[in-house]
Amino acid sequence: MDSSAYVISILVLWMVISLSSPVLSAAEPCIKTGPCTCVTKQFTVDLTPLSTPTPRFQANDDKYTYIYSPCIPTGQKCGESTVTDIAICQELTTDHSTNFIVGTQSSAKFSGSPDNGSLQIEYTATIQGVQRTTYISVVCSDEDGSFSYLSSPSDTSYKLQLKTKYACLPCGLSAGSVLLIIFFVLLIVYIIGGILFMRYVRKAQGIEMIPNREMWMELPLLIKDGILFVSRGCKTDSSYSQI
Repeated sequence: MDSSAYVISILVLWMVISLSSPVLSAAEPCIKTGPCTCVTKQFTVDLTPLSTPTPRFQANDDKYTYIYSPCIPTGQKCGESTVTDIAICQELTTDHSTNFIVGTQSSAKFSGSPDNGSLQIEYTATIQGVQRTTYISVVCSDEDGSFSYLSSPSDTSYKLQLKTKYACLPCGLSAGSVLLIIFFVLLIVYIIGGILFMRYVRKAQGIEMIPNREMWMELPLLIKDGILFVSRGCKTDSSYSQI
């Protein structure tokens, strides 16, 4: 293959990678900036509007009530501990005096991404040598905020869900989406314009009306050659005969 063919194959490969990169990088992790805030390159999750002087969120399982304050300490005593930055308190439903801290504000860890709905906050608390862990899935919703119990994987770990509009991505198109739209618009214009040109200027008919038909037929081979060329460190294969 001559050098011009290599150039074409590299350009085709670059185009494929460029168009696919927005999809591959869509789920960007959310980096913690506070007990109830995290950021991606294009978006900030801020649960501060859900803060109230007294905990507003409660969820129940068959035995316990989970009292949750997303951003500021609950402001109430939980168990016999002197810990004050309480995020989640587990309280026996039939006996409000029996309760345990199952997460502190300072222990909050963010994982997942708001881009694909996998955002999660992990809270821990170690009281009297026992560590308890609570996982809260933060889900985009039209609601201002609702809280529900999901499951208990073990006696000391709990899964709950917070639905809120403050976890929703802002409306609008990303840079990758704009590039894809521009690409497909130009592609449609190219195909329609090329067909009209071939039909009425070149007087072509049938399959001959496809603009640059030979190039499109060779496209899979060009992509393959481009991948091989890059994998060799941009060096030509010595086995090719020189023309």
